[in-house]
Amino acid sequence: MPYFTVLGDVIASRRQKNQRKLLRDLGTVLAWAGAGAAPASTYQPLQVTIGDEFQGAFHDLGTALRVALRIELRLAGSLPVRLGLGHGEIEGYDPARGPLAQSGSAWWNARAAIERVAELEQEKRPFRRLAFASDDPLLAAAMEAWLCLRDRLMQDLDETDLAILSGLQEGRTQLEIAQQLDLDPAAITRRKYRRGIEALRAAYRAFDGLGSKAATSSPPTAAPAGTRTRRKRS
Repeated sequence: MPYFTVLGDVIASRRQKNQRKLLRDLGTVLAWAGAGAAPASTYQPLQVTIGDEFQGAFHDLGTALRVALRIELRLAGSLPVRLGLGHGEIEGYDPARGPLAQSGSAWWNARAAIERVAELEQEKRPFRRLAFASDDPLLAAAMEAWLCLRDRLMQDLDETDLAILSGLQEGRTQLEIAQQLDLDPAAITRRKYRRGIEALRAAYRAFDGLGSKAATSSPPTAAPAGTRTRRKRS
């Protein structure tokens, strides 16, 4: 069974003087981000592995993308991260052992994706913070296009925009967000549509329900050779 993996690391983490605090804060954010995923959609919970790296695995692409977004939004302005999403098989996972001692194409592809983000940084494209890799070339190409546009929209969001996006993604009303940010509710509406916030949310909503549909649907059964399908008379 293929899975969707999330692999991340903190950029320039060695510059952080208090490493214990960094790891503690990172663990808190990962627990919060993972709590936003339905238990049935989570194969491996988000966990810190070695140093500043962390990982998790999910049953559907939409959940993996939304969890990654939650990490980005919660760490915005404090701990910049690179994120790689992979698609493929996972071998050797044992919940009792934790995230270590496992392998498979899902993790190899996630590693390739996060290395791709680092390469893009060297190419002076710092707006790329998330990449995707899969052995399925069509899926990989479609996601590369989706993420390139997503990251470009994300780059233009200021601190207030990010707070609005975060609040909306968490299910808060525009009035609640306006009160939190001390803004007029009309300002929230203007920013939603003029700053690309609603476009981003629509892009994520496109993945809603895909995991559950894939799990419950099955291909139609072909009729045995030599048989005819009778047309129902009306």
